[in-house]
Amino acid sequence: MIDAVGLLEELDLMSFVRTTGGKGLHVVIPINPRRERWDAVKAFSRRVADSLVAKNPSLYIANMSKAARKGKIFVDYLRNDRGSTSIAPTPPAPKPAHRFQSR
Repeated sequence: MIDAVGLLEELDLMSFVRTTGGKGLHVVIPINPRRERWDAVKAFSRRVADSLVAKNPSLYIANMSKAARKGKIFVDYLRNDRGSTSIAPTPPAPKPAHRFQSR
């Protein structure tokens, strides 16, 4: 994650991290939807993902295949389409074994 933020800082882009449940994190870059085309945003996101993978292929992967990405951080540039969604920011969700039980 720090690699992604550092890369974006090198490009003079403000970014922040947003949690999305159990283990998902999103690096968000505020954009003006009236100025940027969705295809350009997705292409840029793919270049960022490919750059991260090229810099550290043992840590990052941009391939959606769960089998291929085992043990690696999946950099999902595919969520950058006009119709793509993500859940609202939430605190990390506890795993079932870690939930408190009422007595």
